[in-house]
This record gives sequence, structure tokens and C-alpha cells, in this order.
Amino acid sequence: MALVAITSVQFTTPMRTFWHEAASAAITLLLNRALALSASTLQLISRFMEGPSADCYCGVSASLCTVETNYPAWRTAKRTAATRFCTAATCPLNAPMNGSINVPRCRSEESVTMAQDFYFLLMPGFSAIGFISALEPLRVANRFGGELYRWHVLSADGGAVQASNGMSVNADAALESLKKGATLLVVAGFEPLQFATPSLQQWLRRLDHEGVTLGAIDTGACVLAETGLLDGHRLTLHWEAIEAFKESYPQLTVTQELFEIDRRRITCAGGTASIDLMLDLIAQAHGPELAIQVSEQFVLGRIRTRKDHQRMQIATRYGIANKKLVHVIGEMEQQTERPLSTLALAEAINVTRRQLERLFRLHLNDTPSNFYLGLRLEKARQLLRQSGLSVLEVSIACGFESPSYFTRSYRARFTKCPREDRRREGV
Repeated sequence: MALVAITSVQFTTPMRTFWHEAASAAITLLLNRALALSASTLQLISRFMEGPSADCYCGVSASLCTVETNYPAWRTAKRTAATRFCTAATCPLNAPMNGSINVPRCRSEESVTMAQDFYFLLMPGFSAIGFISALEPLRVANRFGGELYRWHVLSADGGAVQASNGMSVNADAALESLKKGATLLVVAGFEPLQFATPSLQQWLRRLDHEGVTLGAIDTGACVLAETGLLDGHRLTLHWEAIEAFKESYPQLTVTQELFEIDRRRITCAGGTASIDLMLDLIAQAHGPELAIQVSEQFVLGRIRTRKDHQRMQIATRYGIANKKLVHVIGEMEQQTERPLSTLALAEAINVTRRQLERLFRLHLNDTPSNFYLGLRLEKARQLLRQSGLSVLEVSIACGFESPSYFTRSYRARFTKCPREDRRREGV
């Protein structure tokens, strides 16, 4: 309280310098003993050290943040108290990630011994939203909890990497040795194996041998699978790539969850599911309260769990409420390689064939057979664009016994033949 009382007294310059040093030492003592300062006390300290300011809308002078820079005691003490009350955009403790292609590693250049290191290996054509959605929760967690995380961006050659949306991100380094206890996440997009060179795969195996936790976002799982690093582990990836992935790696256990954490393997579907993954990791390491704080900064209505569906439910996707029809469509989606007859589908929900046709006409303005054909052709398109299967293999995988019928049906729906669609780049 003596520290607070002196703020109303005017001092000469020598005396003010003396009290600056005394206040700095006192702050260090208080913070090192983990005493929680109230917002009003911090405000008074700020007024004394730097003079009044109204930059921080939370009611605490933004000049309090300057103390951390000007007084060494603040750099050696915990910064949690300051970040708890100061949320101004101008505050150096809360500097947000800007729109530049250089991704800041963390909010401070000071080395933090206990911080957890995340490395993001960006593959050419990577998913920007999958990457940013994984990075931002770490930044916000640091804002509320102090320096909990550090992040580093890597590329195969150490240079800039272009995302699928055309945005380029500068890397901090090339393939390097990672810090002990670090986590590496491979972030990819379309055609990930095109850039999975032997040297990259060898580097990934070495990291695994050194005990690094390996993970993947979106189709980054393809890179780990090709390297043999997902054998014996549960994994997930973007729903659009799952069928092609299963065809290429039938021995692996693939789920349709938002993310999977299986020992030292972390995989994520990408997109906004990256947020859910990081919130789960934050909750495990620092408690659910911090995860909730971070979630609210992204205006999320709730924190999704691992078991939440990647895709919308069938009823939502097609705008239908009839439970029998929803069940039939689910059967169709599961049975694309060996299509069921319309009669078999009708029997599955205890209706006649005519009743099933009436349901499709009433709710979807389509016939069961034509709707089923559309599902199989959509799967074929995904396999053509995201797998190395031949056109013949794709047609068989989607239940077409005749390649010519497959080609005619494909052209009728997509206005181009399968081979032309495969040659498209950057889809």
C-alpha cells in the first residue's frame, strides 16, 4: 500500500528516478511471489511510472505495457498480470498477428524455458485456413496465459511457400533439428505427395526417432502415411480426401473425426477443425478454463469435441427431415463400391420400391437410382483428383462395371471426361 500511496506525491527528477527503481524492484518482488495485483493497483502503478494514458479501453493505462520494455524487472517477472488487464491493440504484450507474410514466432523475443514449441511444415499448395486456424489459438493462449507457446514456420528449402489461395508465407527455416519435446505439424493441401521427397521423408523419420511428436493438418496425413509414420495409429484427414486415402493406404485405420490424438501422432481434418484440435491440446496442457477463454475470442458458440462430425448431418445437407430417407441416403454413401439395388434399399427401411421412389420424388425431386449415381460420380471425382488410381481403377472403386458407361455418365454430369478432369491443376 505504501507503493500506491506515493503516487499522489510530486518528486524532483532525482527522487523520481529513485522511486522508479524502487517501484521496479517492488513489482518484481510482488510478481515473483505470485501476488495478484488488482486492476486499480496496476492503474496507479502505471500513472506513477509513465503518466496517464487512455489507449487501453479496458481501463488500464497502455503505458503500463511500456514498463515491461523500460524496466528489466518486468522482463524477468511473470507477464500474466499485465496481459490479464491490458487488451489494447497497441499494447506490445498483445500485438496481434498482422497481415504480412512473415509469421511472428510469438509475442516476445525473450526465451521462455517452459513454453511448448510447435513447428509447422508448410507444403506447397497448403490449406491457409487449416494453418491459420492452428496458429491463432496459440497466440490467443499466450495473450491470456503468458508465454505458453512458441511457433516456427518451416519449408523444405527455407523459402516462402504459397498456399492454395495464392497467399505466400515466409518460413523461419528449412528442415532443421527441432527442440526437445516439440511438436511438428505437416500442413498440406492438394497433391501433397508431389513434394514428399526422399530427403523430406528421411528427415521425418529422424524426428520420430528423436522423440518429436508428429502430426498433420488436412492432407498432411498423406505425407506421414507415405513415410510409414502412421502405421498402427488412428488418423483422420479432410473428408474429401478420405476415400482416396483409403484406396492408397488400406492397412491404416482412418476415422472421420475432426481430429485424432494417438500417442505421439496428431492428425486433423483441417479447416476450422484445426481450432478444435488446438483447443483440446490447450485444455489438456493448461486446463479447460483457458481453452474456453481462447474459444470465446473466436466467437465460437461451443467447443467441438473430437467425435463431432466433419460434415453436416445428412438431414442438414439435403434439407430433409424424413428419417427413412435419411437412413437410405446413409446406406448409399456407405455402399458406393458395390451399389445396392433400389429394392434392397427399400427393404432396408421396410417400405415398397414404389414408396421409396415416392419419398425421393417428394423430398429431393429425384429418383433413387439417379441420386445414387450422383453420389458415386462425386466419389469418382474425388478419387481422380486426389489419388493416383487409374481411370479404370476409379470406375471399379465407384461401382461401375463398364468403363465406357462410367465415362459417359461422368461427362454427362461434369461436362468433361475423367481424364480431362484429372489433368486440371490447382483445383
